[in-house]
Amino acid sequence: MDLHCLEKECTATPFMFCNCAKELPMMCLEHVQVHILQDESKDHNLRPIYKKVDESKRTAIEVKVQEILQKIKLLKHSFTHEHAKAVESLEKIRTVFLSNFKKAKDCYRQILSKASSYDKIFAMPCKNSDPYVDADIENISKLIEDAHQIFPDKKIIDHEMIFFEGFMKNLFVTELEKEQPSPFSENIYFFKAESHVLAELHVEDLELKENEVGVKENLGLLASICLIPGDKLFYHGGYNGDGDAIATTYIINLKTRFAEALPKGRLRCTASAIYYLGSIYIFGGYGKNSIKQCDKFSVKRKIWEEISDLPCPVQNTSTIQVKGSFIITGLGSKIYKYEIETNKYSVVISGMNIGGFNILIKESLNIYLLSAGIYLSSEDTLDKWLFTEKINDIISSTTCRPVLKDRFAYFLCQDGEIMKFNLDTLELVKIRQIYD
Repeated sequence: MDLHCLEKECTATPFMFCNCAKELPMMCLEHVQVHILQDESKDHNLRPIYKKVDESKRTAIEVKVQEILQKIKLLKHSFTHEHAKAVESLEKIRTVFLSNFKKAKDCYRQILSKASSYDKIFAMPCKNSDPYVDADIENISKLIEDAHQIFPDKKIIDHEMIFFEGFMKNLFVTELEKEQPSPFSENIYFFKAESHVLAELHVEDLELKENEVGVKENLGLLASICLIPGDKLFYHGGYNGDGDAIATTYIINLKTRFAEALPKGRLRCTASAIYYLGSIYIFGGYGKNSIKQCDKFSVKRKIWEEISDLPCPVQNTSTIQVKGSFIITGLGSKIYKYEIETNKYSVVISGMNIGGFNILIKESLNIYLLSAGIYLSSEDTLDKWLFTEKINDIISSTTCRPVLKDRFAYFLCQDGEIMKFNLDTLELVKIRQIYD
């Protein structure tokens, strides 16, 4: 916008504007008095043309833009990788088609040649003959049907096309759209111990619904569980009825209650799961001992991939996502940061007192850690964690992803406690006991 002082000959940048007229006259500091004296009968409500930027808003914008830039960078990397695989799939289809087209063409040419040149039928019983040498005109349709089987291997083509169609379907879906988890975000989901029963707790009215789902074994507590796009639930590991960690993995459709069995992962429990840009990430946990191994599961490709190990074994892990990385807490004294792009860890802070019960909660830029005490931090000051107060109650472990609603965070613990945390007053209370 080109701004000019109301004095035509003035070249100074205007500093004030006045509400005395619809056109909102602008003036430099030198001509403010001139403007007022031109008509003193008017109510001259002078205001500065510019006002100072709200630093909190500036910071919020910068953080959001940095997040989007990081997502664009990850999208480019993902696209390049997936594009190479799509090209490879198309090349496999092309090779199969060209090879089998040649076979089919040669076969049909033999049939055509023999069918048009022979005027006799092999009539001697109990004697094998070559149908392409002794063409039986009466059975020519059978020869054609047999030759048709040489056409491209449908299984190979179907397999490659499934991948290619998935690539094309997701090509123009933005990462922001992919990242939307599910409209069921007001519910806490968990399996009742040693059962096939998936429970659904609505945090607003604490209504509990239970449904049998088609899993093959009894599932249990402290599993890696999180919502994923498409109204689906990812479930991995946990304890079985004998108290041992299991490797079972499912994706459960929350509308149809269909449980899709997936490749088994690592023996693991006491590790939270987090969905981010098409994959589920799980850090550490407990197998036969505390483990440092970490994995991600590709929702589209349905495969497990190992990522870098934690610097040391950590069980009872909780995870949140910040600016292209994950913050990880667990039983011990350190908080870790995992950079997604570089696949590397760093220590955010040490000397903490983090117990078996610990859960990270992220609300906007604010981060809360609940464990032996309540700690506060933010995305911009991850090296600073303010201890606010001690938690005196004994609370059992959790791998639940917290549900945020109306300035409260809700989560389920191992012994069946439904906990409610006030993000403003920092009050933590048990609001229901699901089971004993």
